[in-house]
Amino acid sequence: MLSREIALAEVLDDVGATLAPPAAVSEELPFTQSAYYDREMGPGLRRAFGAVEGLWYPQRLPQLKLSANVLEHRWRGPSGRRVNLDPGLLSLTQVVLASGKPAGHRLHLDQGIHGEIEYVYAGGGFRALPWTYPDFRAPSTLEFFNGLRAAHRAKLRRAGRDTPRAGRRTPDDGRTI
Repeated sequence: MLSREIALAEVLDDVGATLAPPAAVSEELPFTQSAYYDREMGPGLRRAFGAVEGLWYPQRLPQLKLSANVLEHRWRGPSGRRVNLDPGLLSLTQVVLASGKPAGHRLHLDQGIHGEIEYVYAGGGFRALPWTYPDFRAPSTLEFFNGLRAAHRAKLRRAGRDTPRAGRRTPDDGRTI
């Protein structure tokens, strides 16, 4: 999420230099689903989703969120955050976001970071859960994440790893989002 004075391309450059190069980015849209961030970030917020290159171990999710927090701090303005980055992992079965806020439906992972399942894969596509954020429920957002899943599955197939195997320590076939 971005305040109106921040250019998405600049944030993507920063993410690419810090974490990994962006592999896919959704359309940038106005964030109108909630006024929760307006006080800190101002009106006219925009939202985009993205995925970076590579496969990542789920155990890295807390460190990814801590790295995102450093990036958010770098972009801070006088009134607070101007960029809100919520990294997550996309696998063939789910999308999990990292959060620094505890809640009943979030599992503490490490270092004060919690994991929240936003989507589960069922019936041929990702499905929202009762707590899934309103902007994640938008058809265009679901389409974007289902497209990421399809591309991810194709990459895993080429590597001969498109089905989960119990007990095998691999990067969970997870893709950072």
